[in-house]
Amino acid sequence: LAQNIPRSGAHGRSATAEDEDTWRAVLMLVEGTSFDQNVAPADKLRLRNAFVMTQVALSTLLVVITAVLVHELDHVTAIDHGFDARGVDVAAIDVSMAGYTSITGARFVRELLARARALPGVETATMADRVPGPGTNSHGGVTVPGAAPPNGGRFFSPDWTLVEPGYFSALRIPLIAGRDFGADDRGGKEPVAIIGEAAARRFWPGQNAVGRLILINSAVAGERPSPHRIVGVVRDPTSAASARRGRAAGEFRFALYVPLQQRITPHVSL
Repeated sequence: LAQNIPRSGAHGRSATAEDEDTWRAVLMLVEGTSFDQNVAPADKLRLRNAFVMTQVALSTLLVVITAVLVHELDHVTAIDHGFDARGVDVAAIDVSMAGYTSITGARFVRELLARARALPGVETATMADRVPGPGTNSHGGVTVPGAAPPNGGRFFSPDWTLVEPGYFSALRIPLIAGRDFGADDRGGKEPVAIIGEAAARRFWPGQNAVGRLILINSAVAGERPSPHRIVGVVRDPTSAASARRGRAAGEFRFALYVPLQQRITPHVSL
C-alpha cells in the first residue's frame, strides 16, 4: 500500500508535495506508524501547518454560521406578533378527562379562573382554546351580509379562538373599538364575537364594525347559521403561517374570537 501513493491529483494534474504528505499521513494512521519515526522535520512542519490551516478554516466557518443564526434569532424576536407574551405562563387542561360536560365544564372554567385570579402575584388570568398562532376553521365558516367570499366560495374561513374575558389584556392585545367579552357573555345570552381590524376594514370599510351581525355556519351538518353580534375590534395577531395558508388557498383569513362560555370546548389553556 505504501508503494502505491498516487502520483497524479484530481483531473489528471501532477501530485504536489501536499498531496503526497496527506496520503502519507493517512497511511501512517492506518498502519499505526508514528510521525516521528518516518517523517522528516520539513514534512512534519508542512503537515502541521496544513492541519492548523484546516482547523482555522473550520473555526472561521463555525463563527460565520453562529453569527448568521444569532442575526436570524434577533430578527425573529424583534418581529411584532401583535401580542406580548412576556411574563405569561400557560397550562393546558382537558376538562373532559374529569368528566365535565358542556354545562359543568363552563362552570368549572369560571371557578378555576376566579381561583387563579385570587392567587398572590397573579395580575390577571384567562382561558382560551389555544395559544396565539395560526387558527383553524374547525368551528365553521362565516357569512357576512353584503360581502362575497373569494373564489366563489360559500363562506369566509376565519382563524377561530375561543376565549374568556381578560384574554386581550393578558396578552396586551390592543382593543381598537368596542369592548371585551364580559361575565354576561355566556350560554343562553345573545351570541357575540370580536374580530380583527383587517376584517373590520374588509367588510365595513370606513364604517364602525361594532354592532354589525355576522352569520356563523356550524361545522355540524344540519344546524342553522347562528347570528353573532360584533362587540369589539382588536389588533390582528401577526401569523406568517396563517397568511401563507390563506394565500395558497385563495382565502381571506381573519381573526375571529368567540366567548368560550358560549362555545365550550374540553381542551383549553389557562
